Amino acid sequence: MSTPFAAASAPPTVPPTREFTAAWIAYLTMALSAILLWPALIALVICYSKRGRPEAGFIDSHHRWILRSFWYSQLWFLLFFILIMIGVWPVLEDIARQVVNTGDWGSESFVLNINWGPIFKTVGAAMIGGLGIVATWFWFLYRMARGMIALADARALP
Repeated sequence: MSTPFAAASAPPTVPPTREFTAAWIAYLTMALSAILLWPALIALVICYSKRGRPEAGFIDSHHRWILRSFWYSQLWFLLFFILIMIGVWPVLEDIARQVVNTGDWGSESFVLNINWGPIFKTVGAAMIGGLGIVATWFWFLYRMARGMIALADARALP
């Protein structure tokens, strides 16, 4: 005799070993991409190809986690890089203007007069951008470590 509650109390199916292996490779290559960029391409291919498969079970949440971690970190890296460029641009513009106006920048008599006003005005933006990049890097490593711990414990991620 079957009851409607029998299906609800059935234990979840365990994904095949190849799904665990693919997730571990994706995590490790993505963590390595914190130092080198190209391993992220391998992890992206793995995650996009394995995402949404019914046999993956809870490991599908890990592929989503890796993809979201990568793309959000890239977005934050870009925003903080733009902030650095906003901070550095007036100084670079001032230097370029002096070089173009004098025209003798190749000679030994060329002296660059640094205007310290723009430097002090914009160093804050560049500093915040640099600290933001460092914070994003640590956030990315935290997300990879948290995901690996959850995968080792065979838990799904949000």
